[in-house]
Amino acid sequence: MKGSLGEVALKRLRDDILNMTLLPRETLSERKLSEQLRLSRTPVREALKALEHEGLVYRANRSFEVSPINIGEINAAFDFRLVIERAAVRLAGPSIHKQQVDSLSESLPHIDTLLTNIDDQIRQGEKFHIMLVKATGNRFLIQSLTQLLPLLVRARLLEASRPGGVQQAGVEHAAIWQFLQEGEMERADNLICNHIERSRMRLTESLRALDCALRFRGVVLEQ
Repeated sequence: MKGSLGEVALKRLRDDILNMTLLPRETLSERKLSEQLRLSRTPVREALKALEHEGLVYRANRSFEVSPINIGEINAAFDFRLVIERAAVRLAGPSIHKQQVDSLSESLPHIDTLLTNIDDQIRQGEKFHIMLVKATGNRFLIQSLTQLLPLLVRARLLEASRPGGVQQAGVEHAAIWQFLQEGEMERADNLICNHIERSRMRLTESLRALDCALRFRGVVLEQ
């Protein structure tokens, strides 16, 4: 869909969902969206399917609705990440080889430099975490994280909105990589745990601010 009208529609709709122009549980009509975006229904339909894959919308009868923000589900997802990624460090650590460490390092350089593009920031961070799990060679761990991260895109964008959040994540990714390279698996395990918990804390702060703003518009975050 890259470079297509579908991508144009996807960017517009994703932005509208993430900045709360389109509110949680709001119904999305292909016809109305086509009129608003001045596009045919085909690219709009492509965009909605992509947003469904990202967990930002869901099917409701014959239309789509903006996915609710469920705090309980987000916390459960972070709990699951802790299990998966700490297991990845323990499993990959003892047998990790230079090629895998080099692959991890390739996902690091852009994190501190692409500060003008939130999508790029998140994509680079996601690449690091997936490469970490891939180093285990365990297809179940790889599949679990690969399916989970796209569903957290809205939460991660909210987290990235906190001052210094992206920079701090980049520093921590580099430190985890350094510990793996040096064979310091216990320190890598402690840091991945703290890294995910700090991410959760930044997101919680963003959700508090968002909850106050949404209540003025008649929307309450789901627990």
